[in-house]
Amino acid sequence: MNPASPKVSEAERQFQEALRTAQQGHVPEGIVLMRKVVRDHPDHADAWGHLGFLLYMSKQPEEAVRCYQEVRRLTPDNTEAVERLGDCYQILGDRKKARETYLSLRGTPAFETDRLQQRLAMVQPVWRRLVQRGGPLAAQFLRRVGEPAFLHALGREFVLLPRSLPGIRAVGLSGYLGYLNQHYLKDRGYRFPLAPCDLCGGTRFRAVFFYKSQKKVKCSRCGLECVERKPPESLDVLVDWYNLDSSIEYMERNWHNETFFELRISMLRKIFEESGMPFPSRGDRVFEIGCAEGHVLKYLSEQGAEAEGIETAQKLVDYCRQKSGLNVTRSTIRGFEPPEEKFTHLFSYHVLEHLEKPSELFVKARKMLRSGGFLFIEVPTTDLTKHSLTEQLDETHGYGNMGHLHYFQPETLSQYFPKYGFELLNTYEYVVEALASGGFLAKKV
Repeated sequence: MNPASPKVSEAERQFQEALRTAQQGHVPEGIVLMRKVVRDHPDHADAWGHLGFLLYMSKQPEEAVRCYQEVRRLTPDNTEAVERLGDCYQILGDRKKARETYLSLRGTPAFETDRLQQRLAMVQPVWRRLVQRGGPLAAQFLRRVGEPAFLHALGREFVLLPRSLPGIRAVGLSGYLGYLNQHYLKDRGYRFPLAPCDLCGGTRFRAVFFYKSQKKVKCSRCGLECVERKPPESLDVLVDWYNLDSSIEYMERNWHNETFFELRISMLRKIFEESGMPFPSRGDRVFEIGCAEGHVLKYLSEQGAEAEGIETAQKLVDYCRQKSGLNVTRSTIRGFEPPEEKFTHLFSYHVLEHLEKPSELFVKARKMLRSGGFLFIEVPTTDLTKHSLTEQLDETHGYGNMGHLHYFQPETLSQYFPKYGFELLNTYEYVVEALASGGFLAKKV
């Protein structure tokens, strides 16, 4: 027997206990337990990495730096730890060290990712950006000068500069200049229309973040966050990605997680149960907007409900039909003409944040649900302005997801339901890697 085995086993036991404690929401206790792991087992790289993450999330970046330095020493090929180390330096205001740390990833696949390049843009000295790109940018600017829309939008950008200061502070001057380049010269995002707040109709916003060509703004009246200039037709922003065979393969590889699906269904059942409402069963007619691969619809149909749904990508529609025999059709929310009062339940998982006008989903839902019918919606609910750079740049639920056009918190999404004729019955929230998602169950009144 290997004499080190009991020691390794004990290290893993302590590590898993600390990890479970933190995942259950007891972060301070998780930090204490994780500190004990690295003290007793100083070569446990995973423990150092998780301790660094917990400290970073707890706004203790100075201590997190040492943890990520240890991970880097123990596992030199761990690019995630290097990236997180750079984030710590950036939060501490040491942009030079942050840039050096990010640049140390040159030659690795991680260096070529949009995520890493965006971080570099945020810490690059302004003079360096101007030296490297000043000439080409000036040429592009001169080509755009003749466009009235360009001049009007750029003029407006500078007039509203005082309201952009919170967002500029979040990404740095270099990051803001990167946005100007992408938005006005490369992607020409200024062509998309400006619109009032979808929730309250307000027209006064302040910038909270800049990412690539998008300015993320917050309504001064109701607090709803959104992308300032949103491309029309909403979820179609990502439809090309969903129509790739490689994307279907990616979803099969990463989304077919039985544990997570069971958790999703258990939370769904619980929210109905706690509201005193029956879960969909035989005789019910259910509909899902944005059903993806049809996992929820298939489960509900197995409970005896008659299930239908829509998706925007033909590949996903074909997948639902061929793999699960589901009655799914291709349509956007805007293009969908629902039958009146046909369904008892309507579900929508992580669709609302993609929509140009979330209100359109509520209007269609009210039309297609019977009196007393149920509307269930799940969306990301993290207040990203209160989170770290790592979470803000997250490509799943953070500002780094270019397909997300609105950012909800429980207090903003809750206001939609009574406005469109629904009584909000119950909510839940769960957290994955510090980013929250919330479920909302309402009844048509």
